[in-house]
Amino acid sequence: MSLLGSTSKCGGSQHDLTKSSEGGKIMDKPQITFRKHKELEPDLRMKEEFESLKKEMRSFLTKFSTILQHLQLYQNDYTDFKYIVEGI
Repeated sequence: MSLLGSTSKCGGSQHDLTKSSEGGKIMDKPQITFRKHKELEPDLRMKEEFESLKKEMRSFLTKFSTILQHLQLYQNDYTDFKYIVEGI
């Protein structure tokens, strides 16, 4: 007999019961919701990693912008421009 999606009457009220994958335990909906939140932890780690990568990308963009500014300063002087490009 499957308990999936069945309801139980207890004292005149109905409770939704769902069979979990953990040894056939029966959990009510609040417990299932809590379990779903726990399963979201990997998503939070991915979000933190994404935020870290965004910060790193901003840092690279700042460095790249600085290099472009230096190149614009020396664009009229070929010798200095060549020196900067070779230094990169």
